[in-house]
Amino acid sequence: TLTLTATSTTDSGVWDTAVDITTVNGPPPTLGVLLEPDNSSTDDPGVTVQYTHRITNTSTVTETFVVSANSSQGWTVSVTPQFPRLGPGQFNVVTVRVTIPGAASGGEVDVTTVTAVSMSDPAVRDTATDTTTVAYGQQFVYLPVILNNVDNTTPTPTPTPTSTGVPPTETPTITPTPCSPTGVDLVVTNIEVQPASPASGVPATVLVTIRNQGTTSVAFGNNFFLDFYVNRMPQPLLPGDVTWGIQGVDLSAGTSRTYSVPYTFSGGSHQLWAQVDTDNTVDECPNEDNNVLGPVPLTVSGASNGQGSGLSVPNTQPRHTPTLPGTPEPAVTPTPY
Repeated sequence: TLTLTATSTTDSGVWDTAVDITTVNGPPPTLGVLLEPDNSSTDDPGVTVQYTHRITNTSTVTETFVVSANSSQGWTVSVTPQFPRLGPGQFNVVTVRVTIPGAASGGEVDVTTVTAVSMSDPAVRDTATDTTTVAYGQQFVYLPVILNNVDNTTPTPTPTPTSTGVPPTETPTITPTPCSPTGVDLVVTNIEVQPASPASGVPATVLVTIRNQGTTSVAFGNNFFLDFYVNRMPQPLLPGDVTWGIQGVDLSAGTSRTYSVPYTFSGGSHQLWAQVDTDNTVDECPNEDNNVLGPVPLTVSGASNGQGSGLSVPNTQPRHTPTLPGTPEPAVTPTPY
């Protein structure tokens, strides 16, 4: 309500008023923002690590947000976009890049805090964290060399045995020797897509959570792969549609880690799977049969234009186990039969 009064300048007793009443229909607007998820990675000095977050405008009105990042170690960080403008319920992907200094020491940890703030009300904000651990340097995993002894000569026919009247000796039964339990047990505990009902052609965020539910930590340097599959059933040694290289030191006993990546799905129904330790580089005896989770059903609205496409999290680990440079190949001497 606005009251307007007019008074004469020569006679204060002469005056009049007018009243303006403005009525607002509907509830007052609300502001809100959601920034997720928290991320973590282990990489070498000098590497720039890329993290992705999803910012969602939970307001009832269109709003512009200011996105910033602060490194606890004072490392160089960048954020794009810095000023996303989103309608009610809309979201965007925020990319954060953290550069590990070349002189950083192994084991050093940086926590970069990413903050999204409403330009209309600075009290409306949300944060997410990116935890970066400096690797201890290049590690090698050595596997045994298995040699096939092949005899290319023409085999000599086996003569027909002649009965001697002596009863044959029974062939002893071989009992398999069970493996020694290692106490390590890697499992995939969750596959999640945000939003839960994505649209065809619109980037969504895939989050895969793994856990070492064993009593023993994964050995330092015993690195492995985590793979995400769309409409494909995982098999050992089969790379997924998205691959993460995981540092063994990150999975101590009882530890869970969540890894995320943007992924654009096509319309229709999909089956999602994930497999940890795809290449069987971690000895989990006797728990080698629980590395796969799926299928997790997902329905995507919109037209079907193919399976989809994803952006893998940067991976400094090779797909195949490295060998020590300069190691000569062993000489093979066939053993005669």
